Order: sequence, then structure tokens, then C-alpha cells
Amino acid sequence: MSAQEKLKVWWTDNEGTTRRVFAISSVVSLVLAVLLFYSDIKDFLSAHPLWQDFLVALPAIALPILAWFELGHSAEANRLRSEANELRREKNRLQEMIGQLMADHSAERPNEHLAT
Repeated sequence: MSAQEKLKVWWTDNEGTTRRVFAISSVVSLVLAVLLFYSDIKDFLSAHPLWQDFLVALPAIALPILAWFELGHSAEANRLRSEANELRREKNRLQEMIGQLMADHSAERPNEHLAT
């Protein structure tokens, strides 16, 4: 696993799911802001409180959606962290076995010289 894969975070994620959601919501927010400041549309929206309620509700709708995506990333990060810890334990166990085998081998070598 390369260093780039180890340091993978949501803004460098190759799948781009969270980046895509963030980009789409940013563009929608920008378009809404432009529309709201255009005088004719501003007058229409001020005459219709349903639209105002909808605009106020947009951040409350977007927040749980983004939180859901981040929870998915957190669950994946936890799973990968557990897997990495298991692999580290396996590596340490194998290194201990190598050390033990080398110690056994070096203990047997002088006995071979004595036998001849």
C-alpha cells in the first residue's frame, strides 16, 4: 500500500462521492443566491412564503445527507484501521517466529562443528 493510499481523506478520495455532493450543493447554493438577488425573483419569493420556508429548510436537509456520507467514510476508515492492526499483529508474530528460528539455527551450528 503506497503512502498516497494511506493518507486518503474525503477531499482526495478517488471515488469523489463526497466531493461531488459538496460541489453540487455549492453550485445549487450559488444559483439560488444569484436568483434571490435578482429583483423580479426576489419580489416573487417575498410574496410566497412557501419558497422562503423551502430556502430556510435547504441547509437542514443538506446537513443530514452530508453527515450520512461522512458516516460511511468513518465506518470504512474504522474497518481499514482494524484490518491494518490485524496485519501488524500478524507481522509481529511472524517476525518473532523468524527470530526464534534464527536463534534455533544459530544454536545448532556450533553443535554441528563439534560432531565432526
